[in-house]
Amino acid sequence: MRIIYSHAAAIFISISLIGCINDPNEITLEDACDADKNFCEEIQGDSRCRNERKEMILARHKLKSTRDNNFAYNALINTEKFVKCAELAKGIEYVSVKTKYANVDKYRTRPLTEKEIKERLAYGESSIRRKNQKLNNYRYAEKELARLEERTSFSSIPELAHYHWTRHGNKEAIKKLVDLDNQGKINISWLQYYLSLHYSDIDGEKSMNALHKSLILYPKGDYVDKIGDLNQDMHGKFEKFDDEGHIHFNILRSLSSIQFSKGNYGASYIYAKTLELNNDTTADLDFILMYIEKNKRSKKSTLEDMAEDLDDLLSDGKLTLKFLTKIEQFKV
Repeated sequence: MRIIYSHAAAIFISISLIGCINDPNEITLEDACDADKNFCEEIQGDSRCRNERKEMILARHKLKSTRDNNFAYNALINTEKFVKCAELAKGIEYVSVKTKYANVDKYRTRPLTEKEIKERLAYGESSIRRKNQKLNNYRYAEKELARLEERTSFSSIPELAHYHWTRHGNKEAIKKLVDLDNQGKINISWLQYYLSLHYSDIDGEKSMNALHKSLILYPKGDYVDKIGDLNQDMHGKFEKFDDEGHIHFNILRSLSSIQFSKGNYGASYIYAKTLELNNDTTADLDFILMYIEKNKRSKKSTLEDMAEDLDDLLSDGKLTLKFLTKIEQFKV
């Protein structure tokens, strides 16, 4: 893979990046259900979507108890996650009574006993009940999601505006986000990253500035290396690890690609090297190095030192625009 990356690549933002507003440990699931019996009875727990149900109920309780829309985003996200899980769960087909007992009946030489009949009836009724409950869980959660979306559709809270922009293509929502950004009110790393994707089609400089902000604001606790084993594909090439929701990989790829396209090969190399320091090999360092004149390759060690400095600053949460400017003004 070469150095050019797609700004439109869709990524999954984990809840840890979003920075959950509420702490699930503040209240137990039992406490939340005691305060909201009807909701918990309508969306019953089973072996499927157990954790998603818990997080949805806790987030709903936080929103209801505070009546503060700053908690609405977390409620939306957790309800959306449950709806997606419940949608898959409702498609589960239970083994029919006939199939379940086919091997037993294959060599049967006597009629079913009363106990066996009751057992089969109970199994059949249980299967129908569980399937209906999964369907009801999905439908009820869908209604709850729609209610939350309606409640928040005109909100100017950045996270909520982002939700309605990305889920429904709401033009007013992205306008709100851009206006807030122009006022310097978007101080969340992942929101700046998504704004960089929006700007990339209309203003390259604004896109790069948003990437800078996203990296500067990046939570040091989320700046982690990729982990796991490399797997070889059918051609013997190594597949890249999944980013696992950590957007600093995409930010660094984008910055490396932008600097490469500008002919700033030194800066491109530094960002790509920082990826490598994070156990990410999606950037081709040798390919970038080919564009650095042979008589200037002696500066390679300086570039690598700057990459290590960038890595350290990100690890400590102390990255500044001044340092990023230094990288991008470094000439080779």
